Amino acid sequence: MATSNKGIISQSLANKMLYCIKEYDVIKNKSSDRFKTVKDFCSYHRFSHQNYRRFIAGDSIMMSKKALDVLLSFFVYYNELRPHTALENLTPKEFIENEKKCK
Repeated sequence: MATSNKGIISQSLANKMLYCIKEYDVIKNKSSDRFKTVKDFCSYHRFSHQNYRRFIAGDSIMMSKKALDVLLSFFVYYNELRPHTALENLTPKEFIENEKKCK
């Protein structure tokens, strides 16, 4: 993958995470039109609810760029690099791709 593509993908993922952080705050204030609970939100975005809550703590969701980079790198690691025993030692990304191929 070319360096410019990596930058575009990283920016896209960072934008998604920033959106998710803002949406999380709206859900916690019970003013979201899309999601009733944080669990619904995490399920929709395919995040682990427990791991997401570890990173999003406290009343204020103001995060620095460094904190956002750490959060983003964790989700990339967790969903694209780390094998899960419950998914037959595949990463979630590999598991989803295999499911699509089987259909």
